[in-house]
Amino acid sequence: MLYFICASPMVKIYLPEWHSRLEDNPDLMLDNETQFDFVVRTGTRGIRVAFNTPQQVQMQASREGFNPQVDAENVFQWLTGGPSGTEVQETDIYGIVPFNPQIDMADTFDKLGRLEDIINGDPTKAKKARADYDAMRKNAQERMRAARDEVIGLSEKRIRRAMKFVHNSLVKQWAINEEQKLGKHTPSMTERFGMHALDKEIQAAANKGAALKKKVNLAMQHTSVV
Repeated sequence: MLYFICASPMVKIYLPEWHSRLEDNPDLMLDNETQFDFVVRTGTRGIRVAFNTPQQVQMQASREGFNPQVDAENVFQWLTGGPSGTEVQETDIYGIVPFNPQIDMADTFDKLGRLEDIINGDPTKAKKARADYDAMRKNAQERMRAARDEVIGLSEKRIRRAMKFVHNSLVKQWAINEEQKLGKHTPSMTERFGMHALDKEIQAAANKGAALKKKVNLAMQHTSVV
């Protein structure tokens, strides 16, 4: 079964319904405790995504020759950016990535349920069943925790890639406007939030560029060949 998840709270930057709250308190973009959901539009339908919750793509046959499983897999790849996570730029903003805890969740829950029945029903088997239940539950929890730790970074990576693309496009447009004496247009809400999130990286790039510019200007003051 294919599960996906949005595990980065920075997705709020690209959700208009959050803009007013982020404007009042930009740090909310890093709040991963508040639960919320949002809709991803595919062009033909909307997929509701619950933040930080593993989900499956649900499809229903609606026409002759329609294969729900194949269509669900295609939508899954589109949502998550394909096998590499970088093949669908338009969905980077949602930070959706595959969620795979390396366990069959349906089978695990079924086995845990049957062990609970034994624990509650047969005293002679209860002790072993309890040990098996505890071991299986611990293993499942550890795998789920490891999977969650991994997807947080992957989810944020997709969103940051989108933010950098938007920011770099903005800077390029400013340069073009400056050449044409048009002035800089005011950044959109999304662009401003992206600048806030990327502040350290923007400052580091500016400092690095400043050092290079200083060296170039110094070299241009001399006419010596080397």
